[in-house]
Amino acid sequence: MCLPRNTRGDNVKRLFIAAACIIATLVAVGTANGSGTVTSAAGAGFVDSSAGVHLWAPMHTAPHTFRSQAQAEDAAKRFDLITANPRQLGGYGNAMRAANPSMKLFVYLNGTYLYKRLVGTLPDALLSHDARGAIIRSRGYGNVLANPASPGWVTYVQGECAKLLLGSPFDGCFLDMLGTGPLFPGYGTGLPINPATGKVWTKRDWLTTTAALAAKVAASTGKPVLGNGLGSGPRYFNADGPASLLLNGATGATAEAWVRPAGAPLSWHQKASAWQQEVDMLSHAHSVGGLALTITKTWTAGSVAQKANARKFALATFLLGNNGSSYFYFTANPTDPATLGDPLYDLPIGSPTGPYTVSTGVYERAFTNGKVVVNPTGAPVTVSLGGAYVRSGGTAATSANLGPYEAEIFTAS
Repeated sequence: MCLPRNTRGDNVKRLFIAAACIIATLVAVGTANGSGTVTSAAGAGFVDSSAGVHLWAPMHTAPHTFRSQAQAEDAAKRFDLITANPRQLGGYGNAMRAANPSMKLFVYLNGTYLYKRLVGTLPDALLSHDARGAIIRSRGYGNVLANPASPGWVTYVQGECAKLLLGSPFDGCFLDMLGTGPLFPGYGTGLPINPATGKVWTKRDWLTTTAALAAKVAASTGKPVLGNGLGSGPRYFNADGPASLLLNGATGATAEAWVRPAGAPLSWHQKASAWQQEVDMLSHAHSVGGLALTITKTWTAGSVAQKANARKFALATFLLGNNGSSYFYFTANPTDPATLGDPLYDLPIGSPTGPYTVSTGVYERAFTNGKVVVNPTGAPVTVSLGGAYVRSGGTAATSANLGPYEAEIFTAS
């Protein structure tokens, strides 16, 4: 513990001691972990998610704060991972850890943007610039894009992460905006120039650099780092700049547009080839020791029933590909708390007995106590289940009649 228990009343002294502790932590732990070796999901103590349905809650994306200890403890028992801003825990972080010691808590920090309220507090050399030499602001939030290759920016993020972790219940930092979003035309007020080349960053160079940033933050704090930036399956496997590169620096990362873009109409569906990349992303991340955190959003107009179908389709897709180091999250509306439950999450499906199989365009995966069937095509299908099962709604079934882009999760009868 850095701050003495009897240090009270002298705010200047407390700030000095806290700063000294942070610097000491950065030097000592950074030296001990100077290689920047990435800790695997299993090595970092994340719960194996192969049996049943395993969830995570990105509270930092939702307007939600725990209002009671009972509420916080309930969430801790239902989720394997919670990412949050410190205030969202309501001061109940330690109680949450006691309620579920295997649950992980990660604190939110923007990894590549300087908050607009802090513009002017860092040297201009730490920031990204466009071809005209102007700083670049995100159009959505007004924050200023940093240069992730700048040693000064790396030091800044290391220090911010260390401050957030100091004396807190968090297991590590969650770094937002490590992906290639800033390279999309229109995302910001300009496109960032890579000082090393004098040209707009390539996707590959950007991802390699932000992965290195994550690794350096982890090495300096001695804590695993999670990031946001996988995007989706197609971006994960993109030939020009695969988002999978982030797992070279972060223990795990988020696919924030997994299966569907947030604002796409509910009638929109991926081509089957792109959808299969969503599935295969999960098994690939597992094979390299990484944690894949999926987010599926239906932040668009639609009925409760339509969004329930979208949830089932996303969860069934997740169960096809998850091999033990992926967590699922679905959000129907932007104002919903991140810790909402659903009966689908309680289905006792058991553990997978093997990988998924494909027959006439239909994907199936058998579990010790159930079966998942997904139709990612535009044509209706009927599939024999080879036995008696119970649909997620509770009715008996020996076959699956699936319409276009439908799925079902069965449990043994």
